[in-house]
Amino acid sequence: MEYITPSWNEIFEMCVDGAFKVIDLGIKFDLIATLSRGGLVPARIMSDLLEINDVIVLDVKYYTGIGKRSDRPIIREISKVLIDSKSVLLVDDVVDSGESLKAAVEYLKGLNPKCLKVFTLHVKPHRIIDPDIYVSETSAWIIYPWELFECYKELKANGVDVKKIFEDNKADTRLLDKVIQFYDKRYRG
Repeated sequence: MEYITPSWNEIFEMCVDGAFKVIDLGIKFDLIATLSRGGLVPARIMSDLLEINDVIVLDVKYYTGIGKRSDRPIIREISKVLIDSKSVLLVDDVVDSGESLKAAVEYLKGLNPKCLKVFTLHVKPHRIIDPDIYVSETSAWIIYPWELFECYKELKANGVDVKKIFEDNKADTRLLDKVIQFYDKRYRG
């Protein structure tokens, strides 16, 4: 499996690039909706850049591990009044298969938004849905900095050398080294 390891600075730069594209749409968004866990960090950055204070988190569960999915995405309910007649920017980190994003889009459309557009940092070539805006396409598994512990733990359990992944990507390993120290303290006492 191929991996990429975008840094915090690269993520922020991608969000700025995405914000330029959002501005070019000419839409004044009332709120940002985001898919929980993966979309939280990019949504917060986009909220800051676009000066959109209202951020709603959709709890969409689909992945059960790296490369492992449940049968279908499940979304916890949110209040219709939060979306009804509003211009909504849906933000996530990556469109992999697209199942979670598709479920979120269908769910939000059912809440009667005035306008719904989708922004993601990355897309995968095998996706079933396209966001309105994305910054980069890759077929690699992305190890985002906000899920470094989770990825390290699972990849290590599968015999993958995460340090080598970072070195192969010429990525700074200082944060990974701290995560490894934390992992060792947590699980080895």
